[in-house]
Amino acid sequence: MGTGQGKTMKKIKVGVVGLHYGRQIIDHQILTGAGSSFFELTAVCQRNPEACDAVAAEYGVKACSSLDDMLTDDEIGVIILMTGPNGRADQLRKIIRAGKDCMTTKPFEIDPDEAADVLAEARRLGRFIYLNSPCAADSEDFRIINEWRAKYDLGRPVGGHHECWYKVVEEADGSWYDDPAQCPVAPVLRLGIYGVNDMLRIFGEPEEIQAMQTRLFTGRPTPDYARMCIKFKNGAMVDTLDGWVASPERQSTSMILYFERGTIYRNPTMMPCDPVRANLLDHTWLCLSKGDDTDGMPIEKVAVPNTELSQAYQWEVLYNAVTTRQRPEGETPDSVIVNSLRVMAAMQEAAETGCLVKLSHAVKRTGRINPAEPVLA
Repeated sequence: MGTGQGKTMKKIKVGVVGLHYGRQIIDHQILTGAGSSFFELTAVCQRNPEACDAVAAEYGVKACSSLDDMLTDDEIGVIILMTGPNGRADQLRKIIRAGKDCMTTKPFEIDPDEAADVLAEARRLGRFIYLNSPCAADSEDFRIINEWRAKYDLGRPVGGHHECWYKVVEEADGSWYDDPAQCPVAPVLRLGIYGVNDMLRIFGEPEEIQAMQTRLFTGRPTPDYARMCIKFKNGAMVDTLDGWVASPERQSTSMILYFERGTIYRNPTMMPCDPVRANLLDHTWLCLSKGDDTDGMPIEKVAVPNTELSQAYQWEVLYNAVTTRQRPEGETPDSVIVNSLRVMAAMQEAAETGCLVKLSHAVKRTGRINPAEPVLA
């Protein structure tokens, strides 16, 4: 992914749309962090004009009254779109038709068909739309996973488990997080989706979905604890268990991948791997146990910087794509993004009905809950 270290790079000017989460991106990804070497904050946009003006003044940048207003600024080459997923495809169409590229966030959309359509249009126009999960291109953790699969002849993947925990009691704030229609099975849509996207890349085409959800502590009308199971066409099965109800730290995320002849653990909380908890905020550990190792001790252990995980915003990949107009090697297929949204739509039906849902028979749901008012919070 190198950009020529030692050379002075011209930063690309960006505008951030949606400051509810966008401020975290500005503070930790653009002003500092992984994106700071490649991008320069130029403008911000939020639905509340007074709040937008205040944030713009704080950062010393322009305040835009709308996405349309921002798109008229020829200085801005990339839009960082941090709005809710409802109707996001409409916003993305405006961005790519204005001749700009985009970094956005998960979940990509609510409507899988709308997502597929705008991604296909971006390719036709030669524009780039990337997000953090699934990330733009092959990540370091996946490179290692694929290397181990080949090196140790692990065989086909047969199962997987993912979990993501926060220990926090959230309060209702009027955002899309509070709307069950826009944020169905919230723990999976907001937390478990990282593992779902990763497992879709490994296990292939999803076929059946089951889901359960509950509210234990949250002040939001949406649930704070949920589980979803996926059966794939190849017979493999995986699940994700997520919520804001338990965690030994502020955040704890782990994934287990079961193969015919071995098991790969990412951030394995219970593995006998001493440094697993060391530098937790900076690194994630990958461990491999072979099927013939009866004591379960890992035969491989690798620490991967969190900035190089599959859920990271790949700012350098976006920068290289924009400046060279070339797609990166190992670019994530659009089908992975679309399949994730198909799973999320079926998950909503499964949770509402309490029934197993086959993706081939899932109820068609539109993502246009209120198309006249896309969320800019």
